[in-house]
Amino acid sequence: MLACFLAAAVILQLKLDIGQYFTGKTIVVTITTIRSWAEHFGLWGPLLFVLAGAIALIIMTPPLLIIYLSVIVFGYVIGGIASTLALLGGTTLIYLTGQALGRPFVQGLFGARLARMEERFSRRELLNVIYLRVFFFLSPWTNWLLCVSSVRYRNVLLGTLLGTAHNIVLHVWIGGLIVELLQSGRSLNPIKTPQLLIPIVIGLAIFVVVRIVDSLHRRRQSSVSS
Repeated sequence: MLACFLAAAVILQLKLDIGQYFTGKTIVVTITTIRSWAEHFGLWGPLLFVLAGAIALIIMTPPLLIIYLSVIVFGYVIGGIASTLALLGGTTLIYLTGQALGRPFVQGLFGARLARMEERFSRRELLNVIYLRVFFFLSPWTNWLLCVSSVRYRNVLLGTLLGTAHNIVLHVWIGGLIVELLQSGRSLNPIKTPQLLIPIVIGLAIFVVVRIVDSLHRRRQSSVSS
């Protein structure tokens, strides 16, 4: 999907020369206008964003898009809080929706996956939700599987918060840095801008460490079962 998006962007750039409309200066003006407009709503601005973001997550809007939009509109702190609440709110709405629609609806979508997940989650619910969120973040299939599983709501919500916090912080950090660099006219190339490279390296390091821990955990489980 990412490759298709990049290919489409290149074709549009070559055929339509849309780059003239997305220069650093025009983007900065747009961000300034959006933030000025959002300030008119006062406290209602972040609250409305939380509601809109929660609904967006239900219709499978990429969670990273919600995070970056919140940073663009509200900046680091308010944007980070608003996006976190929006994602947790979306998780809650999905859970309630799944409970209302009933187990057969989601089981029809995922089949045996639900039974396998419930068997695994029957022990150490909270740790398994954290584990799931660390590896798959807020992917739609995990949201809908959790909402009709036997996992209790408090473990779904707390596990989601603990398992996604590092991802949210890193992307808020990156999004805020990108906005600052655009406003200052500096390069978005991480090689030329070391402060942009820092969160990227930290994110990669966390990913590698988690993969190593997962590999060791799987080896331990296989050795125990054998």
